[in-house]
Order: sequence, then structure tokens, then C-alpha cells
Amino acid sequence: MNNYYKIVLITVAFFAVTITFSNIQVEAQCNKIGCYAYCWRKKNWTLRSKR
Repeated sequence: MNNYYKIVLITVAFFAVTITFSNIQVEAQCNKIGCYAYCWRKKNWTLRSKR
């Protein structure tokens, strides 16, 4: 049973890191000129999916 909790914890941590990293990538693309429309769409989709 202890191993099960470890696996769940690692999975949750992995997802948290992945989500954070993808948000950082969106921010980086935001700073580029010409990526504003993409950034705006992506941010709106992210906000909608978090609810």
C-alpha cells in the first residue's frame, strides 16, 4: 500500500511540473511580437479548463 501512495505522489508531482513548465513556455511566447493572438487564445483556454 505504501508503494501505491508513492506512485500517486510522483504522478501528481510530475503533472504539476508539466503544467507549470507549459505555462512558462506560453509566457515566453507571449513576449515574442506576433504571438499575442496565440497567447491570448491559449491563456483563455487554460483559464476555462481550470474551472
